[in-house]
Amino acid sequence: MKQKFYLLISTIFLLFLLLEVSLTFIVTEDLDGNLSLNYIHLKPFQIPIIETEKKIETLISDKLPDSLLVNYKSKNFTRKYFNIRLIPDSLLGWAPNPIFKSSDGLYVYNRNGIRTRNILDEIPPKNKLRIAIFGDSYSHGDEVAFENTIGNYLEELLNQSKINAEVINFAVSGYGIDQAFLRWKLIDEQFNPDIVILGVQFENAKRNINLLRPFYYFTTEIPYSKPRFLLEGNALQFLPNPILDIKNTVDIIKNFDSWQYSHFEGFYSKQNYHPNFLFYSKTFSLFSSTISQLVGEINYYKSSSESFKVTYKLFEKFQKDVKDKGEVFIPVHLPVKNDFDFLSQKFLSIVYNQQFIYDELFDALRKKANFVETYDTLENWGKTKDMNQLFMKRHYSPTANKVIANQIFEFIQNEHPQILFNSKRKN
Repeated sequence: MKQKFYLLISTIFLLFLLLEVSLTFIVTEDLDGNLSLNYIHLKPFQIPIIETEKKIETLISDKLPDSLLVNYKSKNFTRKYFNIRLIPDSLLGWAPNPIFKSSDGLYVYNRNGIRTRNILDEIPPKNKLRIAIFGDSYSHGDEVAFENTIGNYLEELLNQSKINAEVINFAVSGYGIDQAFLRWKLIDEQFNPDIVILGVQFENAKRNINLLRPFYYFTTEIPYSKPRFLLEGNALQFLPNPILDIKNTVDIIKNFDSWQYSHFEGFYSKQNYHPNFLFYSKTFSLFSSTISQLVGEINYYKSSSESFKVTYKLFEKFQKDVKDKGEVFIPVHLPVKNDFDFLSQKFLSIVYNQQFIYDELFDALRKKANFVETYDTLENWGKTKDMNQLFMKRHYSPTANKVIANQIFEFIQNEHPQILFNSKRKN
């Protein structure tokens, strides 16, 4: 009996050692010493100082000399950086660099910082049905060329149906609903869209309570602060972007606990940064961090959470303000790759009796507005073909963007036929 017991203990110990050694080779480590395995961040976390400092140094070194800046002041746009795609913005946190083309040719922005086919493309005075898209990287079309984005496919569908229409893409990588709303307010008077499409990728609910991007995503390529909305009672209060000089960011992060706005950062908890001797074991850390992240993730979408409440009120205000302007508000559900994962679906179904991790928030928003629902169509497409064809590394492939554009087009035809009829009549 003792021999079996010792054998069992020895086997467990050997397996533990094997896992420890394996994890040493497969976990990734950033410049600050933060460890991660896929999307699981291993505790204890390290303050993202070196990663942020490196990104900001790159940004500053990319800035145009003052002598060149003078030449741009007489133009109809402001250019401050050469090769950075997303640059600091005092109101929005970050925004596309005007007159920019990425080295791989995928991302092109005109002088207004709008994604376009060619760098010198201008948005003409409004003389047709104008649709504006807002949202994050999924709405923007990260990883694909302009021709393969949702907006371009939607414009093609409209024009093929003899509808005099244009679709302008104001979505920006990394945005929350808060920044999408502020961007709409910023451009509304100038561009005056008839239809406002909001791409709702539900991770955005978490971004709505983030203030300093490096705490949300340690190795982010967007090492900036952002504005956010706070709830006071049942009303939204606006907290402007708190760091207007990017050079101050690293010092603020180094002394984060003493920063006057630190308690508004939804992704900083002291206990996550405190060393625990058990975390010297990567196995224990991985197990503990995975459980913590799984349980914590679903809490972001529960009605009791700050992220739920802020997102709900933001969505409500976005919808109301658009309608008050006489524009049509159309939210589009943009599911992510993990929403189609079989094991994730089974886990949510068995443990929480949910289809999506964000069911509670989604249900609440659907009571406020009629969504373009894309999930079933994408899932059915994947049942007859390879689901992987719907995604690039992380974002939608041209195929998925075309499917979603078709869903939006059909929705507008069914729910707002008069708008399309009026546009046809003007031809």
